[in-house]
This record gives sequence, structure tokens and C-alpha cells, in this order.
Amino acid sequence: MIVVTGGTGFVGSRLQQLLAARGLPHRAPSRLELDVTAPDAAALEGATAVVHLAAYIPRDHANPAEAEACMRANALGTLELLRASVAAGVRRFVCASSGNIYRAQPRPVAEDDPIYPSARAPYYLASKVAAETFADHFDRAGMLSVAIARISSVYGPGMIAAGMLHAFVSRLRSGALVEVQDGGRYRTDLVYVDDVALGLANLLDSPVRGPINLGAGHAPTALEVATLLAELTGCDASALRVLPPVRGEPPLGFSALDIRRAIEELGYAPRSLRDGLSAYLGSLA
Repeated sequence: MIVVTGGTGFVGSRLQQLLAARGLPHRAPSRLELDVTAPDAAALEGATAVVHLAAYIPRDHANPAEAEACMRANALGTLELLRASVAAGVRRFVCASSGNIYRAQPRPVAEDDPIYPSARAPYYLASKVAAETFADHFDRAGMLSVAIARISSVYGPGMIAAGMLHAFVSRLRSGALVEVQDGGRYRTDLVYVDDVALGLANLLDSPVRGPINLGAGHAPTALEVATLLAELTGCDASALRVLPPVRGEPPLGFSALDIRRAIEELGYAPRSLRDGLSAYLGSLA
């Protein structure tokens, strides 16, 4: 039996569909059944594996008042779930982390690159680093077999109605002008939700331990994303208004993930941005 926390969320719901298609018994306890901040080992009875996707994501990533909630839910919550998993006899634990915890690099970042998430979303990302630390300790201490999935920026059907991609699509589909901020320099590794679900499912029965990147392996700029979306929605360049870069400020964003380990050890093969955006747009029709 596989227990999925956050199973009704964006990635969790797709993972559940995939597990069902593979004929794998699984369940996604509600928050009333399994409170990760104070989990009861009885709620994990019969589980052989846990995929921990549940997380607290603050509305305002720049607000330091969110730090306590992030640490309580994401860091200490993961620790308590690890303890409950050991008590319940769980053998495999897949911990979902963030691919945005790395120090920014001009190249794809690998699992052994430095992590230092101080540029953006520091309170949320620091809580994910702390959760990773606890999870990795349980693995090194021989209490659980743990894989840590460092997941980049996920998009696709069912994603929340917020953020750059949603804003671009909404305005293009309504015929409104799309304003691309800061010269379109912002970068992030956009990975399709089904590719992440497949990577997580493959981690369950693999010998992979420790951190492993699940991204697309490429970090397009906001301008590249907007231009491709305009093409896919049948709009021309006049639908975009690119505002000048902010003078004296470095471009914002996150590095692409080096996904060679996932490719080699999980058979991971994420789709291209064009294919993923086409599939996402098709789901909106």
C-alpha cells in the first residue's frame, strides 16, 4: 500500500491516476485522517511506501511572518511523518522538495551543486531544505530508504490560477495585451505535471536514494515562454509588450535542473516545452 500525502493536490491527483493505471494499491488520507504536523502511526498501518507531497505554500513568499508556518508544516511536519513512517514499518519514503533551492548558476544545476535559497521565496525554500535534511538523516541512519525529489516549476492541467504562465495564457486567450516584465529576463525550469508524476512513481520501486532532480532540464525566459504561447494560440508578436529590463538589477529566476541522474536511473524523459504547453492549452479547450 502506497500512502500519498497531498494526494488531492495538483501533482498528487495526477500521481494517484498513474498509480491506479499501474494497478498499485494506494490511498490519500485527508488532513483529518493524517495531520502531518502530528501524524498517528496508525494512519499509516499497512503502508509499505509514502510519497510526501503535502506542503504549506505561503501566499506572500516575501513576508517573513510566513517563516514560522513554513517551518512548522514543511520541516517539522516532514520530521513527524518520517517518525510515524518508521513506527508503522514503512520501507520506502519519497520526499517532494523544490528544485529552486539551488544557488543560481548560469548552467543546469546538479544534485551536488550548492543550495542557498536566499534570492527568492527564502522562508518556503528554507523549510524545504530543512525537510530534506531530516529525510536524508533518516536514510543515512538506516531507518528508511529515502529518495528526495527536487521538483522544478510544475505546470499543466489543474494548476492553480496564478503565476506567470496562467497570466500569459489568460490574456492571450481573451485577446488582451500581454505585458512581459523586466525585458522577459526571468527564467525558470518549467516541467509538465505528468512527467513529474511519472518520475515520482518510478522512484517508488527504484533503488535511488538521496536527492534527484525532476525538471525539464531547460530554463526558458519569460519572453521565450510568452512568444511560444502566442504562436500556439494563433497570436502574433503584437500581442506582446516587452517592458525594458530594470536598470541595475540582475535578472530574476531559477536555474535549469541537470536531469541526467533521473534520465539514467529512472528512465525519465520529460516532454519539450512546446509539447507540454500544447497539451496544457488543449486541456483548456
